[in-house]
Amino acid sequence: MNDHGATTVRSTTAHATYHLVAYADDSTRQTVSSLAAGESARLSLSRVGDRGNVWRAEEATLQQTDATSGLTVSD
Repeated sequence: MNDHGATTVRSTTAHATYHLVAYADDSTRQTVSSLAAGESARLSLSRVGDRGNVWRAEEATLQQTDATSGLTVSD
C-alpha cells in the first residue's frame, strides 16, 4: 500500500491488474495493507467511477500459500 492508501493487485485467474483506491471498512483496509508482495488474498471488488482501472475492495480474506485463485499483491 502506498502513502495514499492505494494498492495494485494482480488476478491469478484473469491475469489482470486492479488498482485498489477505496476499502469498505477498516478491517478490509487492514487485511489488504498487511499483505506483502506476492501474498494471496481473495477479494470482492467493485468499480469506482466510470473511467480508469480503479476499484474498491468490499471484502478481503487471506489465502493459504498454495492457493491457485484470487489476487496477489504486486511490487
